Amino acid sequence: MRFTSLKAVFIPLALLLFSQQGFSQTEEENDAKFASTELLVETFIASESQAVKDAEAAVEDAEVAVADATAGSPELIEAENALEAAKISLEQATLANSEETDLITDLVGKLSEEQILAFNRSLNNSLHNQFPVDLNADILQAALDGEYDKKQIIFLTKAYEEEAKFLSLAEKFEAKAEETGDDKFLRQADRMTAKAETSKEKFLSRIDRDNSDISEGENLSRQESREASREARAAAKETAQEARIAAKETAREARDLAKDVAREARDAAKEAAKEAREAARENARENAKENSRGSNDG
Repeated sequence: MRFTSLKAVFIPLALLLFSQQGFSQTEEENDAKFASTELLVETFIASESQAVKDAEAAVEDAEVAVADATAGSPELIEAENALEAAKISLEQATLANSEETDLITDLVGKLSEEQILAFNRSLNNSLHNQFPVDLNADILQAALDGEYDKKQIIFLTKAYEEEAKFLSLAEKFEAKAEETGDDKFLRQADRMTAKAETSKEKFLSRIDRDNSDISEGENLSRQESREASREARAAAKETAQEARIAAKETAREARDLAKDVAREARDAAKEAAKEAREAARENARENAKENSRGSNDG
């Protein structure tokens, strides 16, 4: 009886110890993973590389249009011009992405170990959700300028996650409005866009409240530093944005041109088939006449 009671106590205790050991190992593995500067750089770069992907797609579409166009035709000239424009957009997008990557890598290298852990942990969920967060160097610079701690970084990343969520919903409503022609979806899109801004500001304001113990002069100095950093990066960011817009526009034009070329090719094939049928009928009529004359002569 006594052995049974000891067994009843020992087995759950052993299971608890083993589970705690496994949990401790998992925690250590996660700490090692989230302490990685490479992981944080990759997370930010993944958000910035979409412009390059768009530009590459535009080049591929334009190459298809060139391949489908008839030699010496006006369509071929248009397709070749579209391809050249797509290649230029790709070069611009690649350059802008490279510059942003260098800046992100440099800023991540200046973060403390605590800040790197906080960023990687906070962004872990956003990597797997359906709302792509627009991560950029400004976010890292804000954390450096404000010397943000773990809690403030959580508020910072949450602000951009909320913005991404509502902007994504706004895009869906805009697409629905275009599909149905119903303006009520545009009004819903406007509400989601406004919600994106208010939700973002709500979390950003919590960062400022957490920073309230800093002296007014020091806080002003940091604000001026942040403003100077933003202005210094504004030109590079604008170039990247223009490259993304140009890449998307070129991709759209290349796809439209490819459709036009394919349609004209189908029309030409139909016309050629029609002419062949008419020629065949004409030959048949001529042969019938010849046969008729031959019979009469005989």
